[in-house]
Amino acid sequence: MLVDHTTVPADLAKKNNSLDLDTVRAALEADYEVLEELGRGGMAHVYRARERALDREVAIKVLPSIMAMDADFVDRFQHEARTAGKLEHPNIVPIYRVGIAGVGGRVIYFVMKLLRGQSLATVLKERKKLEVGEVRRILCETAAALGYAAKRNVVHRDIKPDNIMLDDEGRCVVTDFGIAKTSGGPLTAAGTSMGTPRYMSPEHARGIPLDGRSDMYSLGVVAYQCLTGTTPFDADDPFAILYKHINEPLPRPELETDDEWALYAVIEKMLAKKPEDRFQSADDLIAALGGQVVAATLVTAQLPFQVATSPTEIIPTPRFGTQLQQLLKGDWRLWAAGIGVILVGSGVYASRPDKVPPPAAAVTAPPGSTGSRTADSARAVVGSTSGATTGTKSAVAGTTTGAKAPATKVASVPPPVRTPRPPVTSCPRTMKAGTLAVVVAAIVPQKVNAKLPVTYDVCNLRVGAPFNPRIRLRKLSKGRFERWQDRYTPDTLDIAATSRLRRRKIVALDGLEAGRYALDVLVKDEKGVLWTETKEFQIIK
Repeated sequence: MLVDHTTVPADLAKKNNSLDLDTVRAALEADYEVLEELGRGGMAHVYRARERALDREVAIKVLPSIMAMDADFVDRFQHEARTAGKLEHPNIVPIYRVGIAGVGGRVIYFVMKLLRGQSLATVLKERKKLEVGEVRRILCETAAALGYAAKRNVVHRDIKPDNIMLDDEGRCVVTDFGIAKTSGGPLTAAGTSMGTPRYMSPEHARGIPLDGRSDMYSLGVVAYQCLTGTTPFDADDPFAILYKHINEPLPRPELETDDEWALYAVIEKMLAKKPEDRFQSADDLIAALGGQVVAATLVTAQLPFQVATSPTEIIPTPRFGTQLQQLLKGDWRLWAAGIGVILVGSGVYASRPDKVPPPAAAVTAPPGSTGSRTADSARAVVGSTSGATTGTKSAVAGTTTGAKAPATKVASVPPPVRTPRPPVTSCPRTMKAGTLAVVVAAIVPQKVNAKLPVTYDVCNLRVGAPFNPRIRLRKLSKGRFERWQDRYTPDTLDIAATSRLRRRKIVALDGLEAGRYALDVLVKDEKGVLWTETKEFQIIK
């Protein structure tokens, strides 16, 4: 049996709509001011409201009153709140509160963060398809959320553009865990598949147990749609769509650029029919996309932080406080005592052994020195004692003319380790808003087949904004009939943690002949504008 999560029976959708809104406002009046209806999902209404206690706007998801009579709907609705409430990740919508209100408990609701943006479905409806860099970023951020959930035995089971929100900063946030499955057991009966047919994995369509790789397949369908403008499998009948997911090969789209084909190769693996042929984790997918796998938190999961408390320590007032008061009042005896302490302390400090210069006999030549240096050292010692008493001179002379004195061992001090300074780059002091600057450090001549270290800064970034850095290698001294194809590093996705970011990359020069080359650092900002900086260098034999 197939339950399409995108549709609601018409009689249920039209009945008591105004009554539901009035009921919600009356039931939540004490804590929330319900402002307007935002939309309707498979089994809930979503409202925008203002939380009175914290004076912030929130989204309230409410189970319609007609569905509140169905125990299965109520269980599923509360299951969504419990499941999403346990997941704390920057790309998963946070849940603030769950409750039942109104006369007879008619209003079953939960409160979540209000996302000021639009769904990916709305974006695709307006633009049909997205740029490669945008698709990579959506995949990386959504995969990070699904991977986090999968590690906690939660499978979303309804990943589609409607459930991927883009907030006001362009960040992807996964919503609607209404049919998610946890390790506690499924909510659907045996042989039943609940979800959206166009985005369901083959194993999901068969109604067999799922894991996180099923969500990776659904995300692959979303990526295919973002890249090509259509879903890979479609038909008028939901069962026909599921049949295609299970049996038909993936349609090969018409793409134009190398970047699009490189991304399609990743999507093709995500849409493998067998789960074992796909990426086995979200981390594997993010790595294949050239992104950086980042943990959701900086610390491992531990017990709740406990603050150790101890009674306040009472420190008695020292006697010096009373003496200080007397000193400030002008007691001359305390003044004299203080000056005496200072003088005595100065004398003790001056007579410390480490302040006395070493005796002349301790000056010896270091091991391995030449004879001439030893003689020079001895003459320096004798000369330094010319103003001293005769007995002292004789003692010094005896060390150089009499019997051999035992050699004094001098500890060898290793030379200081010099840390190489990083290449110098500097951002412009003043820049216009919305503009970037790429500053590349100077490049010294490189030998054939060397590994070229490249350091560059990206300046004036908006914190939290995505950007795509890339490096291109061009040959300047080409022969007249020489065919040269520029080299590129893989297209990667980066997120601005600060307004200025420094990056270091290693570019392999394998197989390049000696000559003059140019290295371009290409940075595409969040609006798709390309910023570049070029450094020329030579490859020598």
